[in-house]
Parts: sequence; C-alpha cells; structure tokens
Amino acid sequence: MTWLIGTYLDITVPAPDPNQVPGGNVISNLVAGSEYLVGVVCVVAFCLGIGKMAFGNKSHNAGMVEGGKSQMLLAAVGMVLLGGLGVILNFFLHMGGTMKG
Repeated sequence: MTWLIGTYLDITVPAPDPNQVPGGNVISNLVAGSEYLVGVVCVVAFCLGIGKMAFGNKSHNAGMVEGGKSQMLLAAVGMVLLGGLGVILNFFLHMGGTMKG
C-alpha cells in the first residue's frame, strides 16, 4: 500500500523559511538572544570555575579543585557546542532531507 502511495504521489517538503511563519522574525530574534545569553552564562561559569579551582588550591581542598576543573570543562564544552550549533543542526537537517520513504 505504501508503495502505491509513494509511486503515485510525489511528496516534497519545502525548505524551511522563517518568513512564511507569522512572527518568524521575532522567533529568530529570540533564538539569537538566547544564544547570546547562553554564551554569557558559559563564560561566567568558566570564570567561576577558575576562581573555585584557585581558592581550592590555596586552601588545600582537593575536592574544590576538582569541582573547579569539572566546571571549567563543562563550560568549555558548552561553548564548543554553542559555537557549532549551526553546523550540527544543518547536518541533521540535510541528513533528514536525503531520507526516502
């Protein structure tokens, strides 16, 4: 049955266009603003991790040093993912567009 539907109906999905959605530019601005805020939060978290690690080092608290290191690592990974978000989303968008049913 799906063979018949796929054979006689040529179904195509148009490319995403934010101008076709009412308020698409507002949504685009909200996404850009949230991306900026996430970047600021990652930088602040990285700086706090540096301070936590330095304070733990001076007070000879190994747990605080390790917590600062992991906080810095998570903030750095967050920034890498944030920077590569467009590439990651485009990859999956194009992979989904090449699927044939």
